[in-house]
Amino acid sequence: MDKFVAVVVPDETKAYECINALQELHNEGSVSVYATAVVQREPKGTLSVKQMSDDGPVGTALGALLGSMIGLIGGPVGAIAGGASGGLIGTWGQYGVHAEVSEEFAEDFGRNLKPGNFAVLAEVDEEWTAPVDTRLGQLGLTAVRASREAFADDLMQRRVDADRAELEKVKTNIQTDIASDKSAAKSAVEKEVARIKTNVEDAKAIDKKNLANLETKIATKRAEGMEAALEHELQSTTEKLRRRAEKTQERLDQRQGEMDAKVRRLEEQASKAKPEVGTRIQQRIDALRKEYGERLEKLRRAYEMTQEALRA
Repeated sequence: MDKFVAVVVPDETKAYECINALQELHNEGSVSVYATAVVQREPKGTLSVKQMSDDGPVGTALGALLGSMIGLIGGPVGAIAGGASGGLIGTWGQYGVHAEVSEEFAEDFGRNLKPGNFAVLAEVDEEWTAPVDTRLGQLGLTAVRASREAFADDLMQRRVDADRAELEKVKTNIQTDIASDKSAAKSAVEKEVARIKTNVEDAKAIDKKNLANLETKIATKRAEGMEAALEHELQSTTEKLRRRAEKTQERLDQRQGEMDAKVRRLEEQASKAKPEVGTRIQQRIDALRKEYGERLEKLRRAYEMTQEALRA
């Protein structure tokens, strides 16, 4: 099962001992480690990232987790090894919290990580907790875990549904308002004609042509104002849905890249493992493809719905 693991440690030396222990477990095939990071809570309370093992697609989820931690704990990203990790974290920051863990986990982590302390964060795939807990216990460390949640993909689909509904509502309102505007214009003309007939002694002397022009001017003026307002609302709503489609496509591409990178990491791990361990890793690959397949399908449906709405 794909999880995030967080381990609070007293100093940087202990942090790298923890990293080495996780890597040993990965090499043994007991767990699969996708990405790791070392962070420090600065004396002023801000969070800085000291090291991140992978800033490519396989490290995207951990980058999202770090981005959410920084957002909740506060402060800018500190010195980040390689520079690229900072870009990854920043990219996820602009989309909000997509770390796929509960806010409670992030808040608890922030409370436990005291100023001056370090922590190791990792994304791992493990069938049971004993290998990690036993190995870290030998170092005097304790791990806390959070299962990855798919709420971010579900949220994307719900937002697309809401945007489509809003666009349909605007289109319906346009039809309703056009009909209403015609009725109002007719009523205004009738009132104006009645006023003229009342004030003019000889209604028969009213120039039928002028009366027709008056009716046209009133209707045109009101229609132009209403049409401009409705057109602006329609364009605004359509543009919002178009942006949503772009973000959905970006997330779809990101998910596909993340899955492919993780499968490659697992296949590489399996190629170096003993046959019995390789079988277990293959089971992780199968489970990973199933999980990501479901997520990708949700995102594809969401994207297709935005395209249907935009074409309508």
